Amino acid sequence: MRAAHRTHLLVHGPSPQEYEPWPRSGAAKVVTYSSSGLTLKGLYSPAANASLTRAAGAPLLVYLHGGYALGADDVDACDPFADAGFAIWTPALRGENGNPGEFEHGYGELDDAKAAVAFGRALPGIDPARVFVFGHSAGGMLAGLVSLSAEPKVAYTGSAGGTYLPDLFDHTTFPFQDTPEERLLRSFASFPADIQQSHFACVGTEDVLVLRGAANLERTSVPGRTAVVEVRRMPGTHHTSLPGCMSAYLEKVLPLAR
Repeated sequence: MRAAHRTHLLVHGPSPQEYEPWPRSGAAKVVTYSSSGLTLKGLYSPAANASLTRAAGAPLLVYLHGGYALGADDVDACDPFADAGFAIWTPALRGENGNPGEFEHGYGELDDAKAAVAFGRALPGIDPARVFVFGHSAGGMLAGLVSLSAEPKVAYTGSAGGTYLPDLFDHTTFPFQDTPEERLLRSFASFPADIQQSHFACVGTEDVLVLRGAANLERTSVPGRTAVVEVRRMPGTHHTSLPGCMSAYLEKVLPLAR
């Protein structure tokens, strides 16, 4: 469906969210990666300790931020993974944080997310067999869309508050022409039978916009599927459930990262 579709934007321009200047100090360094002919920026932190590092390198968490701009709070949210021995790669996407490109609300941004994963797999000191992708909110939606493809191959995908169904766009502004197909192609929870890479979907018990999508993932049984799909409900709202979801995902993937 994506191969046959070209998104039709009615509003052209960058992300509508304000953003902070890129940091000039600290563990997270600004790096560039390429996607669809665009040179994009993000923040990368090497593994802070060698507790999980093997001869092949350290495990990597690719964190896809919520909202429409990358901020210091997104890097901070990854602290439990950094403390455990993961390297952390938090890309900004097209049209965000001064990056070139136009805001597409989850369409072209998926190409950027996949390009960021491929970039992370090739970083020096990273074990490409231990790359994990997790996202929150809009980033969780993208992480779920990554799980629908066999490539780039990752160890496990996960999301917090990302199991939106197409009716999400009844509650938010968007730059594209409003058609059923445009909405559907941004909703991984609408395609539970097509998940190809294991996914851990965490949702807040008070996060009403994602609960039905999570239930949609739970009730779909696919005989013979090797990818694991697990839904976890965490007390809290869209935002207050994030720390618990991050901790639950870390607990889930840590045995794979060791």
